[in-house]
Amino acid sequence: MPDALLLLLIGLPFAGSLAAAFLPLHARDAAALLAGIIALAGLALVWAAYPTIAAGGIARHETEWMPSLGLNFVLRMDGFAWLFAGLVTSAWSGPHLLYQLAGVSGRHGGLCDGALLGT
Repeated sequence: MPDALLLLLIGLPFAGSLAAAFLPLHARDAAALLAGIIALAGLALVWAAYPTIAAGGIARHETEWMPSLGLNFVLRMDGFAWLFAGLVTSAWSGPHLLYQLAGVSGRHGGLCDGALLGT
């Protein structure tokens, strides 16, 4: 997995929230679809790291942040981080997209959100 994909995995939800900010006020279905697509793209990025993680490696990205103080910005993904990133992204991508594809809207579309949040 190229190291830049870790940056993309971190930045993708922020880009999605910026895109959602420009949606019309009453575009709840479009916002849910956008959230599902962003989560599905995140899941694809997590799966792109599988060959590296399965081989026992660690995906790592390091950028100098404050070199005068010896501080660097480091992102790393080992086996446990890969597992939990996959769980989180798959838990959010599946229900959002399934509800959109099934045409469920209104108050029933929020049932999966409550289940995922434990309420």
